[in-house]
Amino acid sequence: MHETHDTRDNAIIGPMTVNQMTHKTELDIEKLEPDVRGRLVELEAELYGQVEAVSKSALGIGKTLTEISNLLTPMHLFTFYLNRLVWLPASTAYRYMATYKRLGDKLPEVVVEKAIASGMPLFSYSDKRPYGRYTKALELMPEAPEDEEGAERWIYSLRLKVKELAHRPERDAREKVAEFLAAAYLKDPKGTVAEWLRSFAPRVKALVKEGGHEGDD
Repeated sequence: MHETHDTRDNAIIGPMTVNQMTHKTELDIEKLEPDVRGRLVELEAELYGQVEAVSKSALGIGKTLTEISNLLTPMHLFTFYLNRLVWLPASTAYRYMATYKRLGDKLPEVVVEKAIASGMPLFSYSDKRPYGRYTKALELMPEAPEDEEGAERWIYSLRLKVKELAHRPERDAREKVAEFLAAAYLKDPKGTVAEWLRSFAPRVKALVKEGGHEGDD
């Protein structure tokens, strides 16, 4: 489980400064202890890197913000740190963190890391489809492994499952049409539908012989 933020942050006095533009009290990282400041600088660089990588942004930002929260929450400084990020509203930050936590609660950390690294958008802000277009596929997948190699294979299988589900409605529709036509033919082999099917039979054979393409003029 990921550590949650502390709602008492705003009541704490510490290494703060007042932003003259926003008039909010924000964290002054230069006033932090050296080890905490060093780690926060590393995480902040990672955070900005995730922001630039749009395909990874929500999960990646959520992951990094969660790590920053875990670092600063014991000192009740996380809210003040968010005040420092004038480009990121606190509500959006917590939504990113919740997105990352939801996926982390469902899948092993190694799989989540692989998903972030590959840019898989395994998220949405919909309660009905919490993992976006992967929601249905995740329900049909076996339990995710916790080793690197197994995680790679599992992610690959998940991608295939999504593709399979995407094509299933089209395939089901074709099968229903085929069943209808077959039933109509059997019901009345000399009727209009049967005659229509027979008229197409030579062309179907020709297309199969040509490899599924029209002949060149």
